[in-house]
Amino acid sequence: MVLLALLGAVVIAAAALNRIQKKTPVPPAAPTLSMAQEQKALRSARLMAVPSSDTDSFKVGEQQSVELRIDTMGQSIVVIEAYLTYDSAAMEVTGIEGRGSVLPLEVLSEQQALAAPGTVRIVRGIPRDAGSGKTGFQGEGAVVVLNIKPFKAGQANLTVDAQKSKYVPSDAEEMFAFSEMQDGAFTVAQ
Repeated sequence: MVLLALLGAVVIAAAALNRIQKKTPVPPAAPTLSMAQEQKALRSARLMAVPSSDTDSFKVGEQQSVELRIDTMGQSIVVIEAYLTYDSAAMEVTGIEGRGSVLPLEVLSEQQALAAPGTVRIVRGIPRDAGSGKTGFQGEGAVVVLNIKPFKAGQANLTVDAQKSKYVPSDAEEMFAFSEMQDGAFTVAQ
């Protein structure tokens, strides 16, 4: 009789254990990241195309200014390569101004930057400060000012190419994709 009671207790315990295991499955192991993958996952910076003035309404035939800006989001950046595209039938980029840039070293001339119609390629950097040893730019600021001239009324876009636009942080040797991008969208009036 004692043996029968003991056998009944074992069966009940086994059934309870089975129910617990079914309700709380063991989670799969989290994938592990390499040090380089972890570092890349923590990187973030923003690239934006915004009107230089307080308005995003432009007029056909009048030259307007659009700033290409970066926000380093806490890290120090030494080089950026930005690709922007636009409809060359709707507008033209007539010039690039780099005075006052947070990245003062111009790698491409204006002619090289505007070599392909409908495309702007900006490559800029900042040299190491030999006196202080400071490297890179940290914060938010203008990289260049693009002078544009709209040809027709309607919506005009200056699109940041997410696949090609990249930056180099001061503590790395590889390029990273911008984590956030903002295209320039403008209304062009007659």
